[in-house]
Amino acid sequence: MRIFEIGLQGGASRFIRWSVSPFLILVMLFFAYIGFTSGIPLSNTALLLILPLEFVLLSALLALWGVPLAGRVVTSAAFFATAFLLFKEVVEPAQSGESWSDKLLSILSALAAFVTLGLPSAFYTLRGRFPWRQPLSD
Repeated sequence: MRIFEIGLQGGASRFIRWSVSPFLILVMLFFAYIGFTSGIPLSNTALLLILPLEFVLLSALLALWGVPLAGRVVTSAAFFATAFLLFKEVVEPAQSGESWSDKLLSILSALAAFVTLGLPSAFYTLRGRFPWRQPLSD
């Protein structure tokens, strides 16, 4: 019972919890349904795509309810997704018929996503809070 009390002290506001939680649960069920009924046999590849997504969505749900360190799973997933996107755009050669200006634009778009979403997510994952946030006083 103590874990439930601790969980309700942190996390999001009551309105956000009760409005976003059903949405996250429905998204989790939707992706599980798609994964199991897509006609693709559950191979290692399918499990490698479904399970991490479900884990991140479950972590987001738990973070809303104030479970410690659950939000860091979500922010680390955002960092790794943007870092992978940037890496893929830099390493992958231009497609046939794609001009260098289009390739440069896609690299700059991936860099912008990494700088605006990935780096703050990594900072929050490592530090747990942003430096301009004032600590709560009693």
